[in-house]
Amino acid sequence: MTDLQPYISLDRGRSNGFMNKQERKQTFFEVFTDASCPKDLADKAACIASKYYPAGLIGATEEEVNTFKQAQDYLTRQEQ
Repeated sequence: MTDLQPYISLDRGRSNGFMNKQERKQTFFEVFTDASCPKDLADKAACIASKYYPAGLIGATEEEVNTFKQAQDYLTRQEQ
């Protein structure tokens, strides 16, 4: 399982306490592109992350996991 929470706290500051799926996708996309992830990969990874949030990548296909991990590598590089 890949934990999505360390990279983003999605629901803080919301009047109802939660973001909708599109808002989560946009937020994930911004996190990935801020880490210099190519936009095409960031978009795919953001779709995957928002689809499975908050359960990590439970139920994701191997292809989805690999795509997400490629984008996640940009976040790891940024942290170093």
